[in-house]
Amino acid sequence: MHLTFRLLGSFEVLGPEGPIALGGLKQRAIVAVLALTPGRPVSAHRLVEEIWGPEAPAQATASLQAYVSNLRRILEPDRAPREQARVLVSDGAGYVLAVEPEDVDAQRFERLAGEGKVLLRDGRPDAAREVLIEALALWRGTALTEFRDQPVIASEAARLTEVRAETLEARIAADLALGAHASVIAELQRLVDEEPLREQLWAHLMLALYRSARQSDALAAYQQCRRRLDEEVGIEPHPSLRQLEAEILQQAPSLDWVPTSAGAAAASLAYRDEAGSLQVFPLPPGTARVTVGREAAADLWIFWDKRISRLHAVLECDGERWAVRDESSNGSYVNGDRLDGRQELSHDDELRFGATLVTFRVHREAAAEPTYLGTNAP
Repeated sequence: MHLTFRLLGSFEVLGPEGPIALGGLKQRAIVAVLALTPGRPVSAHRLVEEIWGPEAPAQATASLQAYVSNLRRILEPDRAPREQARVLVSDGAGYVLAVEPEDVDAQRFERLAGEGKVLLRDGRPDAAREVLIEALALWRGTALTEFRDQPVIASEAARLTEVRAETLEARIAADLALGAHASVIAELQRLVDEEPLREQLWAHLMLALYRSARQSDALAAYQQCRRRLDEEVGIEPHPSLRQLEAEILQQAPSLDWVPTSAGAAAASLAYRDEAGSLQVFPLPPGTARVTVGREAAADLWIFWDKRISRLHAVLECDGERWAVRDESSNGSYVNGDRLDGRQELSHDDELRFGATLVTFRVHREAAAEPTYLGTNAP
């Protein structure tokens, strides 16, 4: 008999004909603890502590064995009296729920959530969105609410709830990467009202409003976030959120949505000019070559930096990945290390040409980064 264990809402076990009655709260809690780590043994001592607490009665171990015996009859009604259990299995001094991880919705959720975030980081927001939606659809309410007095279960439920929140933020990041900024505004406004301390949601809302030609509303959202953080926990917004506000005020081109093809992700270089103003140099899509130097003929002309060579460095894209090659006498640096030969670049790599710091940004990856709230250029 195939069984499905559902933890992402009210706890239940489904058989071929629907929900299975597991008995009282203690019997249900035993299955719930084991379902948190399917295929891995849980000691009888830990189960006793979880079900009865630190001051368990002397007969708790005997009661646990009786509960396990009852559960075996419930979960395997067709098992012969002397036949070895196949679902709730004894293992040394403990028990194992011998089912596949995919039979537990929490396990399937975390697998899908992880896959979706990887797809997002790899610049595939369309595929990521589908997987993340599938992961979130497994939730039916608050996880394991009936076991709030069981510390291990309650702690794991809180962890799963946090993963759910991060997964939702990633799904919205996929929407933004796909250009659906207008369609997520109402959802984001509801979410920041429910979770005002989650600054990534505010960042998503600010970006969605800005990309929807609502700059003043984006700035108002920042001020609202600032007030809520001050009132509820007495802190200022994260520096990266403050940087996002500054970029919105400057109408930085790096905030604009850039449609991307299935090939290379749209990329840019962010830096400060001689006046200290933020500048963004968009890199061309596809196979390309970009020069950096102090001569006017250079694509990225850094004329104010006397330490820049006339031809200082070359950035090249093979259609998928950007790389940098040093052409100077005094060196180019990537993340503080002097460049030796040709090096492929990753999102948020910090380049130094002469005394000028330049941040390399890949826009589809930037939208996927959970911590991304704006350019990291100094």
